[in-house]
Amino acid sequence: MELEYFPNKFEQTLAEIENYPLDYLILGQHYLNGDIERHYVGQRRTEEIWLEIYVNQVIEGIETGKFLYVAHPDIINYEREDAVYDRYMTRLAKRLKAYHMPVELNVNGCRKEKSYPRKRFIELAEQEGCDFIIGVDAHVPNELIDFEHYQKCEKMVSSENLFWN
Repeated sequence: MELEYFPNKFEQTLAEIENYPLDYLILGQHYLNGDIERHYVGQRRTEEIWLEIYVNQVIEGIETGKFLYVAHPDIINYEREDAVYDRYMTRLAKRLKAYHMPVELNVNGCRKEKSYPRKRFIELAEQEGCDFIIGVDAHVPNELIDFEHYQKCEKMVSSENLFWN
């Protein structure tokens, strides 16, 4: 199950879902500070503060130890200085590596031509020695067999860096 990490609601959420037979949780951070009305991370951002909040919130979620990996960790649509992006996203890649979490290459983002998977983040994660996993992120059943976009994701990294082949 893909799940948001909202610190002030996390324990309550875990208590709610423990009644379901889930194999694992995937951290999918789409909103910042629990605000689903105004703070969607896929919205174009140019202020550094949004990148900082996003990375801090994802890292805090990672550090709970409750997630197998992070869905589309590069979903944050920051479009300004590369050096600023690199500083924060390298920090995220280092934390993913420290927790032995593969970096997800998101097929849905590729399919819908979103701002992710983002080549710049993939390069940063490769420099940190991260492994990669391809996440289908199917919203409807026929997206499970979208081999064209799956293969595009596959080509973004070398096969020896793929966590599961």
